Amino acid sequence: PQITMDVPRGGFAYLAEGIAGAVKVPVVACNRINSVMLAERLLARGRVQLVGMARGLIADPALPEKARTGRGREVRTCIACNQGCLDRVFLMRPVTCAINPQAGFEEERHLGPPGRGRVAVVGAGPAGMEAARVLALRGFEVTVFEEHTRPGGTLRLAARVPGRGEFAAYVAHMWQELERLGVDLRTGVCAQLATIEGGGFDHVVYAAGTVPTAPPIDGVELPHVTTVQEALRSGASDLGITAVVGGGALGCYAALFLARRAKAVHIFEPTAMFGAGLGRTSRWVILKMLRGRGVEFHPNTEVDYIVHQYVAVKDREGNASLFPADSVVLAHPPQPRDRLLDALRDRGIDVTPIGSVTEPMDLLGCVHDAFRVANRLGTDEE
Repeated sequence: PQITMDVPRGGFAYLAEGIAGAVKVPVVACNRINSVMLAERLLARGRVQLVGMARGLIADPALPEKARTGRGREVRTCIACNQGCLDRVFLMRPVTCAINPQAGFEEERHLGPPGRGRVAVVGAGPAGMEAARVLALRGFEVTVFEEHTRPGGTLRLAARVPGRGEFAAYVAHMWQELERLGVDLRTGVCAQLATIEGGGFDHVVYAAGTVPTAPPIDGVELPHVTTVQEALRSGASDLGITAVVGGGALGCYAALFLARRAKAVHIFEPTAMFGAGLGRTSRWVILKMLRGRGVEFHPNTEVDYIVHQYVAVKDREGNASLFPADSVVLAHPPQPRDRLLDALRDRGIDVTPIGSVTEPMDLLGCVHDAFRVANRLGTDEE
């Protein structure tokens, strides 16, 4: 891999520097150079004469100007997720950016008109943070409620997976931007109906995301069974032989995280395809990493039920068997966390849901949806 998130920043600059020592023409260092600091450091070493960037300028076209004027800390740094750029290029679709919703939409997506009023944003995941950013830029008085002590939502958990640490960099940037814009950030505060009703808000943007679910199989309530989200949150270790139920993107991330925390990891997937939901430029890298860590794949295999120390599985022909498992991790699609949303609507409170609470979305979907909604809030287009 040359350009995916698991490649360290500037990981191939040493090759450019080696070439520069053997030729008498200017040499450009490129690939995974996404920050002003890294670019300046490479140039300061005096071995290469130029630094090449592409995705970094899609994520933030103002990067050179921000660097020139001493605002490097405000740069929206590319996280090499490839969701909006290279994944789309390989599908012959126009380029955009997961973290810059205006990229590729410069003619139609302008910042909305100035607004007034107090807006509560419930949830500080990617959708909630983007909505708060846009609303603050438009002049609204914004308060963000996040039940956890740290922001990021599922991105904060995904950043714990080996090779996915850039997600944390994006969360840190967004939180810093919200602080700079004067947003009232209330972490460790779970928004309740009374919280919203007593806050004097003119509008609520609901970005509470999703909650883990369990598949409808016997045994999911046993103490050695957990969800991917809880496994990532707890940093579980010493898990023995671990069975991951579900081989989509969620299951692959779980297996990658657990590979060094368990004696062995096995993924059971009822279809023939592993990594469904991962981008075209990232899927093969994730699968390669899983194989390199000794993860065992079991395609066309459905988990029938779970008992202590075993999972009962069936193959496509219906043949049943028991597979040893000291721990079981459920990688089942989550469901919308909409209980408070329904309560707000029942009270007649002006509320707009965004992000994955409305339908399953990846990072790009959440950020773009949040931008569109926040940009038209309080306008005739709402």
